[in-house]
This record gives sequence, C-alpha cells and structure tokens, in this order.
Amino acid sequence: MTDPAEIERTLLALTEGVSARLRAGGIRAGTVAVKIRDSSFRTITRQKHLAEPSDLTDTIWRAALDLARPEIRGKKIRLLGVSATQLGEPEQISMFEVVDARQRRVVDAQDAVRRRYGDSAVTRGSLLHRGLPAPFERDPASAVEGRVGVPKIEDDVE
Repeated sequence: MTDPAEIERTLLALTEGVSARLRAGGIRAGTVAVKIRDSSFRTITRQKHLAEPSDLTDTIWRAALDLARPEIRGKKIRLLGVSATQLGEPEQISMFEVVDARQRRVVDAQDAVRRRYGDSAVTRGSLLHRGLPAPFERDPASAVEGRVGVPKIEDDVE
C-alpha cells in the first residue's frame, strides 16, 4: 500500500478488532503499539501510553494514527499491526475520564448488534466496500482465497 487514506482505513479496521476484543474481555489498554513493515522489509514498532486506559475504538485508533503517520510518509507499506498492552480492569476508572455516557452506550449497542447478527452487521462508513479483510480472520479450515477481501482464483475444471 502507498495510499495514506487506505493505510488509515486499514489501521481503523485493525483497531476495531483490537478494541472489540478488549471490550469482550472486559479490559482496557493503557498502551497502544503499531508495527509497520515497508517494501524493503524494514520493520518499525512504536508505542504510546494513553492518558487513561481505554477500550474505545476511536481513542485507540487516534493513538495508532499518531504513531503511524510519521513512519508511512512516502513509503510502500507491506505490513501493519495494532496491539494493546498494559491491560487492566475496566473498574479502574479515573474520576477525570472524558468518555461520556452516551458514547459508551453507542459502543455497547454496536457490540450487542455484532454479537447477535455478526461482525458485518454494523460497519463504519469509511470501511464499506473497501475490500479489506475482516480483522484477525484466521479460520485455518478455510482457504485463503475464500476469505473476505481476498480475490478468488478460478480453477480450470475439465
């Protein structure tokens, strides 16, 4: 990838997977890390400590963007990764936390819809019809070509 907008969308898709797993596990991340590998196979990892531990996609994505933007300028990117560390319980909420109750209810409602109807039931508009594979789609029983976002190879049948 060379298009910065495509790279940012990919980071968003990866971050949605990370934050959904954090919420499902009932934990929050204190640090966000990104991994970037360019076309010359040079790998860079950067991490950022969050002011307050979070499990929200927007908070984690903005931290990932801050880390990745300086490293991707003018480069061909072949690998991106987002991870969360310094995990803690959600009950450890600071009295200064800036997340409002309405934002939390929206995230909880999205998670409930995804649990009931599947991960693709609620999708951000910027990720629609982009051909990005679902984050962490690793079903060893399915062929790579059959997964979301991977073009299928037509077999010659005689």
